[in-house]
Amino acid sequence: RRRRNRLVPYYNSEGQLQGWVREEKSQNTRPATSLPQPIRHSQLPISTRPTAPLESNVAPAPAKLTTPIPSAAPPSWDGFPDGRIKCHFTPQQIEDTSQLVVYWAADKLPGKRGSPTAATPDKGNISRFNCAGVVECDSKVCLSQIAPGENILRQLQSECTCGSKLFHRSCRFQWSIARYIDGAVFESNHTHTHSRYTHLLV
Repeated sequence: RRRRNRLVPYYNSEGQLQGWVREEKSQNTRPATSLPQPIRHSQLPISTRPTAPLESNVAPAPAKLTTPIPSAAPPSWDGFPDGRIKCHFTPQQIEDTSQLVVYWAADKLPGKRGSPTAATPDKGNISRFNCAGVVECDSKVCLSQIAPGENILRQLQSECTCGSKLFHRSCRFQWSIARYIDGAVFESNHTHTHSRYTHLLV
């Protein structure tokens, strides 16, 4: 059955009973749950706000420069280059030096099959050589320096003009010639481990 509200006494300010009143039952209503409000962009923490990509302060790489033409050819050419050299020869200078003739005995190394009419030396025809060294006398007082031939072992079986034995001294001197439309570039490294030849032994 329906439950009635109970009566409670009602007093005045002096404590005298004035009557009875019904007690109102309290309504324990649950507070309405508010839906989460959308977060505005300005309310986001600084660390979570979207940011525009940062501009790079790194300078762009410099453009690749072409290799400059080496210095002019030496004032004279005797066919016995020595030391570190890098120089340019004009077509006329090539002709005047008998096509850059080199008198050192040498072994030919792998080169590059470029074109002698190429616009730059690196695109031209490149030949490379390694000095074949020298055949020397075993005597400490003999100064013979003999150019190595195609058969060095055969040369070593012979005797020096002084009667002493011969031996072969190797050399690491190398050079290259790059021929192109405007001439040639001669380049060498190291220094010979021997002096110029004094004899030729067949």
